[in-house]
Amino acid sequence: VLGANVPINLQNAQDAQKITIRLKQDNAGGWSAVWGSMVSYGTDITNIPVGTSPNSVTYVGMVYDSTTQLFHPISYTRGCEV
Repeated sequence: VLGANVPINLQNAQDAQKITIRLKQDNAGGWSAVWGSMVSYGTDITNIPVGTSPNSVTYVGMVYDSTTQLFHPISYTRGCEV
């Protein structure tokens, strides 16, 4: 649960590993996530905005590339109600 603006640093992944990250706002909402330098954006996904409404959920899908040692975002959805 996001209760503050948080840095997100990912590590210890295997090549081609897929991950899903779930970020849920607290009752106040308005918090952000700061993605570390291990995230490499492409031309379709150039940033990952997080839904800021109270109690909303953002899901982020990524794949790890061990050659570049970077996580590549492949999907996200924000503002899901819980």
